[in-house]
This record gives sequence, C-alpha cells and structure tokens, in this order.
Amino acid sequence: MAVFQNVKQIHLTSSEMEVLESMFSQHERVVIKDEFLGGFGGVHVLWIRPIATNGAELPVVAKLGSIEIIKKEWDAFQQFVAKKVPNIARLYGELALSKNGEYAGICYPMAGDGRFYAESLASFAAHAPTRIVTYVLQNHLFASMEAMWQDNSLYPEAPVAASFDPILPANILVEATPKEAPTPLAVSPQSLQQQQHYRGVDIRLTGFIVEEIDVYKNELTLNVPQGNDRLPKSFRIRVTAVSDPTPFTTGNPLPFPISGIIQDTRETYLQQWVTRLFTGINAAATPIKLPDLEPLPNPLAQLNNLLTQTRDVYIGPIHGDLNLQNILVEYDEQSQHIFLIDFAAAREDIVLHDLWRLETGIWLYLVPPLLQQAGLTLTEIPALNQAVHTAVSTANQPTFNPALEKAFHILTTVRRQANQYFVQKNKWSEYYNGLIPYLLGALKFKNLDHVPTAPLPKQIAFITAASLLQITQERPKIMFAPPTADAAPASIPQTAVSQPGYAAQAAAAAPTGTTLTADPQTLHPLLVKHFSLDDMEEMCFKLNIEPEDIPGRGRSAKAREFLMHLQRHGRLEELPPLMQAMRPRVNWQ
Repeated sequence: MAVFQNVKQIHLTSSEMEVLESMFSQHERVVIKDEFLGGFGGVHVLWIRPIATNGAELPVVAKLGSIEIIKKEWDAFQQFVAKKVPNIARLYGELALSKNGEYAGICYPMAGDGRFYAESLASFAAHAPTRIVTYVLQNHLFASMEAMWQDNSLYPEAPVAASFDPILPANILVEATPKEAPTPLAVSPQSLQQQQHYRGVDIRLTGFIVEEIDVYKNELTLNVPQGNDRLPKSFRIRVTAVSDPTPFTTGNPLPFPISGIIQDTRETYLQQWVTRLFTGINAAATPIKLPDLEPLPNPLAQLNNLLTQTRDVYIGPIHGDLNLQNILVEYDEQSQHIFLIDFAAAREDIVLHDLWRLETGIWLYLVPPLLQQAGLTLTEIPALNQAVHTAVSTANQPTFNPALEKAFHILTTVRRQANQYFVQKNKWSEYYNGLIPYLLGALKFKNLDHVPTAPLPKQIAFITAASLLQITQERPKIMFAPPTADAAPASIPQTAVSQPGYAAQAAAAAPTGTTLTADPQTLHPLLVKHFSLDDMEEMCFKLNIEPEDIPGRGRSAKAREFLMHLQRHGRLEELPPLMQAMRPRVNWQ
C-alpha cells in the first residue's frame, strides 16, 4: 500500500482516501502537493505526484467526487473528447472507486518532472506578462481546441433556449403546497406559449418530465418532454418544499399533478440580484440608470427575446465548462503547457459556448482586480467594452484606460478566435447575443459573493451585458458611400439605388468557382436555408433598402418578397455576390 504525504494537510474524507488508495495501489509513495478546487460542489481537485519503486512519475491532477459526478465526466470524456485534443486532454488509468462504490476518482496526466509549477489560468493570467498569456491562449489552448471545434456543422434556425439553461436560473421557482388552490393556473408543456407567469400565482403542474431530484433539499427540477432535435426545447421549473420526493423518477413524467405557488420567475430572480448590487435603482426600468453611468438598455428586459429567437449556429463537440479554473497552466521560466480538466459538461452544442464561458471568466476574475488595483470605478467598463468591440470589428484605434491593457488584449484575443465560428463572419451580434445570457447567469454564482473583489465581479458582469446590448442595438454602419441623386434612374425609387461598387466588392470577397446565378427560383430556397430574418434585414441595410419595404412574416415569405423587390428594380444580380460574401463557407455548387 502506498504511503501518502498530504503536504498542505488538505481535509479528505475516508471515502476519498479509499479512492486515492485504489488509484495509486501500485505506487510506493504519493505526494498530495496542493488542491485546485476544494470542496466546491462536493468535488476535490488535487495536484498529486505519484512515486513508484523505480522513481518518480509525472504529476497528475486527481478529481474526487460522488460516483454520479465522476462517472458522468468519464463517459462524457470518452464520447466527446477522447482522441480529439490529446495534447491538452487525457485521462490516466481507469475509474477508481471507494469500497462502498459511492465515491470515485479520475486522473488527468500533466507534463514535466516536478520542476514545473502548475496553477489555473485564472491565477497564471493575474501575474504573467500579457504577451505570455495571449501566446498561451493562441498557441496552446486555441491551437489544440480547434481540432474539436472545427468538427462542426451548420444548424439553421436552431432553438437555443435549452442550450443556455445550465448557466441561468430556472424559468420559474415554485413552492409546492399540500393542498390545491380553488382556481389554480393549469401549467403544462402545451400551455406555456400562451401564458405569462407571475410571482404569487397558484398553479397546477402536469405533463412535465422530472429532470433532477435533490432528496436532501426536497427539490425537483422539471422540464418539457424532449424530441429528437439536436438542440432540445426547454422550460425549467424548480419545485421546492416537496413533501416526499420518493414517488418521482429522473427521466420520467410527473406521476401526478403538483400544486404550488410561483415564488420567482427567472426575470424577477435576476432583478433582485441587480437591486442588491446597485443601490437605489429600478432593476425593471428600460433603459436602466446605474450609478455614475449613462442610461443603458436593460439586458434583463431582453433576455427572454434572446433565448426564444431561433438562430443559425454551428454545432459540434465542446468542452462545456471552459472556465479559467478548468484550464491548468504548467510552466517554468522557459516554457508553458496547457491541460484541461473537468469534462462533465462535454457534449455536442453550439461551438461558441466554450468561448462565451471563457470570456465570462475573464470579466469575472481578471478585470475586477485590475480595476481595484488601479483605483478605478465601474465607469471604465462601458469604455472597455466599446474599445474591445472597436478593435475586433473595425480598423479604428480604440481608446481605453491603460491600467486595463491586459484585459483588453486578452479579451480581443478571445473574440478574434470566436469570430472563426460565426455563421456570418464579423457579425458580432451573433456572439454578443450569446455572451449576454452568460454574463447575466453569473449573477446566480454564490461563490462570487465571497471573493476579495466582491461585489465587483457581478457588477461588472451586469454592466458588460448592458454595454453589449447597447452595441447590438446600434444600427449597422453603412461601410460605403451613400448614393447621389443623379445616380438613380428615374424609374427606380431613391431608396432602391445600388451602392456604388458594392456588388463588385462583394463579388471580390466571394469564393471563386461558384455557380450561384441571379434566378429567383434558384435563390429562394438558398435564402430560406442559409439566412435568417435578421440576415435579410442586414442585406437590406447593405443594399440601402428600407427593411419595412419588404413585407412577409415568415422566412420563406420574406425571402420571396425580397427577391421580387430586387427583380422589380433591376437589382437581382447584386444578391448572389452578397450571399456569397456573407456565407463564405457555404458550398453553393
């Protein structure tokens, strides 16, 4: 049996020690050097150096937790990660179990012979030079993860609400009641689209699927039944004060109706947090006035719209929880290595999730201490957001406070990487519309209330979400010269004038060798398949056409009217090069 040296006297239960003994049964000595995450969510992540009879072995990261958590991570790794990113993500050995089988552990191997120091990217980025941090991101993390992220496919008009559920509060919070109210609101998966839900309303739940059961808290999480969609529909309901959770089974429908009272909705829950963060404000106001800041659009008021809209997205395998704590950096004075841990959330989903999660961590953990150390206030956050957006979307020189230079360069590095996975390159609303829910979801993280920089992380998250929403609501800038009056033939309304040189500019940007022709019967199905209603509106802006001039509610009807409008005004030939420029990765042949 191995002798264990717990250098920092980290508290480990007898079951956790049994897992370690099983994991390193063939070793002579095991040095527990440090922990990366202690007891968060019932999990220990340890930095360990195992030593065999013939000498020391490479260090490993051991993750210990309940069999449910560890088995889920093991299975997700095998399905979505194994052999895809071998340079930065591997598992060592087999699943190790405690004697009673209730606890388990897995090992992630690292590099070096003990001369390297290991820490999370959050810690590393705080002290390492900016150029080293961006180098590690570009040449280690992103270069390796591309093998996973590029294994994607286009999913037109994807429903995205369920994709963001893990990072947001439940849609409604219900306290179960022993007796049904005289006239409760009947809530079922079929009734959701026709209903509004408010605090204090008596309801009766039927037809939902049991998603999670917490027997210790007497809580249930319910959701709508799922079909075979790659991105499922979702409406999560958290039910508290359940008198007896034993009749319920995960994955099965409710065996009987549940009566209760709505305690909170997602919006009111988040509003309460914003009210705590900023004194004397109206968290429901639109626009919202925060202390010392100009009025900003309220992201809470737009959250439901962002989640219920369908979008064209790229779907592929992702890490699923690419936060700064799950990226380990092992380094010495000359070199750095990146290793990933915690693949419990690995899955097939929108590829941008990993970049959204990574950027959220930068705003939460890197920006607050920079702000605090420089004695700056929250008024710098909108300016930093605008500077980063300017840097990645224009050729203009951005301006920002020099004390935030490290954050600026790291954020621009992440966003430039994310741009590679936009369905339409440089359409930043695609990225910001996903980043905003992540930033708002951070308001529910209880650990952020206890960090040394609190309450800055949550305040910065909300201000950043509002600043990004403001950027997305700005009318797209016309990047070409406006038409002159004498440029328009008499038979064509002035609003329909072709922009000088735009068709040629778009054609030059389009791939060569394509066979896309200006034929309405050919173009209509391609517009419907590859472009959303927002995309068609952007086409109108690019062609200097008022979107209101194009009737039609659905995508097919809108595309047909758009084509007819162009044909009537003799401009149909301008559309194929524009379509090709906006979708350079589509094979039009």
